[in-house]
Amino acid sequence: MAIRWIAWDLGGTLTEWSLDRHVRWLAKRYKLPRRTIEREWQHRRRLLDVSAISWKEYWDHHQRAFRTKDPHTVPKAHEIALNAPRASTLRLVRALRPRYRMALVTNIPPNHLADIDRRVGVRKYMDVIVRSDTDHVEKPDAAYWRLLCKRTRAKPREIVVIDDLAHNAEGARAFGLHAIHFTTAARLRRDLRRLGVR
Repeated sequence: MAIRWIAWDLGGTLTEWSLDRHVRWLAKRYKLPRRTIEREWQHRRRLLDVSAISWKEYWDHHQRAFRTKDPHTVPKAHEIALNAPRASTLRLVRALRPRYRMALVTNIPPNHLADIDRRVGVRKYMDVIVRSDTDHVEKPDAAYWRLLCKRTRAKPREIVVIDDLAHNAEGARAFGLHAIHFTTAARLRRDLRRLGVR
């Protein structure tokens, strides 16, 4: 079955961020020692990466650790202030757009897509968007991939999912989708070629 759709993750795949820059920014913003910020960030990120905690638990913990009462301050600060366009993958989106339809798949914190898109400018390339904050589903759950298939009107084998988190790629693969764990643009090109994406 031929691939017709390419589904792109936003954070980490179409955008990039630096842990050191992130830690420095948060330490300054919340007036906390950098070691405290880095320890909290890395420990909770490890739990998130193995699906031991949800995104809500992840941000709730950071809000308590950084002593902020605003429920959107920490995720908004992370997503908007520190994500920048990843030029290499955005070039691939533009190159593939004439041949394939595009979907954006993101576990974005609440109501931040418009703010991020002002920096990244990716939404104009997307035919379909599935997002955890408004669709009430979350990668890598099967319900998320089911909604992607419904929105695209495509069978799982007609879609390639590209995500920088290995457990999201594994979840997509378990559902029957083609999936690529994004690490570098060069490797992504090779993986796409192996799937017959030209």
